[in-house]
Amino acid sequence: MVSCFPDGNLSVNISTDVGAPSYDSCSVTFRAPLEGTAVHHVFTPEEMGTDDQCTVDMKVTGSQIEVSPKDCRTLCGNSASFDGTYKRQ
Repeated sequence: MVSCFPDGNLSVNISTDVGAPSYDSCSVTFRAPLEGTAVHHVFTPEEMGTDDQCTVDMKVTGSQIEVSPKDCRTLCGNSASFDGTYKRQ
C-alpha cells in the first residue's frame, strides 16, 4: 500500500510471501519524499536492525509504482523479493 501525505511524503508498506519450499516473506515499511514522480530511500541502520544498507528506488506512473530495491536481502531472506510493479492505493 502506498499513501501520499499533503507534505509530499509517501507512506510505503509492501508485503510479499514466497510459497513452498522456502516460505520466505518480506515486509517493508518506510516514509520518503516524492520528488516529481520518483522516490529514493536509503534505509538507516535503525530501520534495518543491522549495518547492511538497502536502497529502494520507486517510479510513480499514474496508478502504478515500479519498485527497484538494491541489497535488501536482510529484509526478505534469500527467496523473497519486493521488486516489481504495484498498483497505487
